[in-house]
Amino acid sequence: MKPFSLLGLLRLRKLQEDRAAASLAVARRSQRDTAARIAHAHARLASVDASVATSDELFAIAATRSSSASMLADLAELERRQADEVVALAGAHAEAVRAARSIEKLEERHAVEQAAAEVAAEQRVLDELALRRDPGAGA
Repeated sequence: MKPFSLLGLLRLRKLQEDRAAASLAVARRSQRDTAARIAHAHARLASVDASVATSDELFAIAATRSSSASMLADLAELERRQADEVVALAGAHAEAVRAARSIEKLEERHAVEQAAAEVAAEQRVLDELALRRDPGAGA
């Protein structure tokens, strides 16, 4: 049986697919972590006691809210960038899967052709043996 000549390319495509999948998984995990940080920050802000006894406490609460609002804006921007990255990496992964699958299809076709060639060769041998056993069949 003749070996599949594109086996090295298939291995490379599978490696590229695996790397793309890993990159996508890391990006999605970062995106989930950022979403969790945002939810935690919102929960923390909601739990802040808003009762004010002095002007110093009022200034402290205002500073905390201002700082938190700035942090939330930064996190929201990070989340948007991560979403864009996930979309791009998902596209790269889909392309890597497509490229690997096209080589896999060629390998499958090669295997079918090789199996058919083996069956044909075996049939020729059997036909030749049958003709040798029956000398009257050739005349």
